[in-house]
Amino acid sequence: MYFRPKFFQFMKFWKSILLSACSFLALATTVTYTSCEKDACTELTCRNGGACAEGFCRCKTGFEGAECEVKIANRFLGTYVGYNHCDNNPALIDTVDIYLKAEPNVLGFYRRSDSATNKMEGIGKDYNIIVQDQTGDNYRKHLNVVIDNKELTIHQEIYNGANLSVCDFVGNKQ
Repeated sequence: MYFRPKFFQFMKFWKSILLSACSFLALATTVTYTSCEKDACTELTCRNGGACAEGFCRCKTGFEGAECEVKIANRFLGTYVGYNHCDNNPALIDTVDIYLKAEPNVLGFYRRSDSATNKMEGIGKDYNIIVQDQTGDNYRKHLNVVIDNKELTIHQEIYNGANLSVCDFVGNKQ
């Protein structure tokens, strides 16, 4: 019977220990490398008080865009010339002026055919100006204001007692 020298047994033992250690190290490195996720917010700069969450900017009220760089109110500001049509009356040429009343998105506006003292206000949101209904005893005034590209549409309903008056303004930005 042939006996291996102790040296070869010793080498075989260390060879298996070294192979096991290298395998463990390779596996641990692979798991660690593949499980690391890059923080998507490190390369994103949110402006105007926006905050990054899950790789996207969450903008404060009044701002939008990939980095909150666009003020929503800016899409509305200006002068719009078009036609105002109320009830069964013929459409008349009219002009609407929209201005920034308060930062970041409170807008004031009025039709020039009305009195400049009949100014309205609302909050610019997306492509609408949200105007709070005016109500009183047997009175309600409701406005729907929308901008599409450079076209402004104002739909106004005034209920006064038993009468309903409807006016629509459609105009383009000058």
